[in-house]
Amino acid sequence: MLNRESNNVNRWTKACTLYAIAENEAFTIDDAIVAHMFNPDPLLAELATGIIYKNQPDQYRSVLKRMSHRPEVTERIVHRVENNLPLVFDVVLKLREMPEFKGFTGLLLSQIVTQMQLVRLAQGEKLSLSKNSQYIYIIRKGRLSTSIGNKLRVSNPKDSNIVGALFNSWEDEPMVAEAKENSILFGISLSDVFDILTNYPHLIIELTKYVSNQYSKTEQTT
Repeated sequence: MLNRESNNVNRWTKACTLYAIAENEAFTIDDAIVAHMFNPDPLLAELATGIIYKNQPDQYRSVLKRMSHRPEVTERIVHRVENNLPLVFDVVLKLREMPEFKGFTGLLLSQIVTQMQLVRLAQGEKLSLSKNSQYIYIIRKGRLSTSIGNKLRVSNPKDSNIVGALFNSWEDEPMVAEAKENSILFGISLSDVFDILTNYPHLIIELTKYVSNQYSKTEQTT
């Protein structure tokens, strides 16, 4: 499965195979797993590198000597592993649990996640959300309050997991998000999301409708 051509087995299926192998207590790291450290696909390279580093650090260092052309890439992956930061695969699994992404396949979500930027907010730190910006933020961890003029709403995992000025109904009012606790967000441009979903207009409609409805339900006047 891991060595099949990509036109026969898609990248998400291969990533799930890697993950399943690593979850097996009897697994050993063989050449098929090592080969994916050299994979140009960041989803597979990151997952394989993380698996090898966590389970066989000596073997990882041995393989690393053959990767002199990409040392900065593996260093970033190791940094994420050592600091317990989510890998692309982990983020996809998280998004699949969110109602906003109901109907999205793992393959589509893996393409979306690859375009995301990690944003960390300390408690009390604020993030300005411009109405003219198509950027949205997915709450991975923590809790935010968003204010629009004299309106206040609180986003948390039981509420909307996505914040963005595009979803508010007050055209001229600025939106500000404030971290109520240390929070981790993933930022992405909606135009990038829509580019990926070009052939899935129904998913675009459902995503925007769901988030917009969540905003209208949870608005409170302070």
